[in-house]
Amino acid sequence: MPTVNIVAELTVDDLLEAVSKLDEAEIVKFEVGFEKIWLKRNAIIDEEATQIVEKHRLLPDEQLRVRELLLRNREMTLTEAEERELDSYMAKMDEALSETAEELLELATARQKKEFDQNR
Repeated sequence: MPTVNIVAELTVDDLLEAVSKLDEAEIVKFEVGFEKIWLKRNAIIDEEATQIVEKHRLLPDEQLRVRELLLRNREMTLTEAEERELDSYMAKMDEALSETAEELLELATARQKKEFDQNR
């Protein structure tokens, strides 16, 4: 879809109307972008923790593909190859989650130790 950059004031209703005209692939891309904005706006600012999480996050193209595959899975239209692809992404996400949790725990432990040492 060709795009043009313009400056405009939009109401929430205008934005919803525009989003309702997107096709499925564009909706998935919109969801990923909206999620990034929402997370940044609502995140507690902790640069070290944010860097750990970002390091293990799927690339944007991978996030889009996972969402597409999950949508097709819900519709029960996945091919066998797509099922294997989705399984591969899920394994990658499980590993990333485990590594993220481990690194965040290490960060919290180091901070507690530092605080404990400072209070002695």
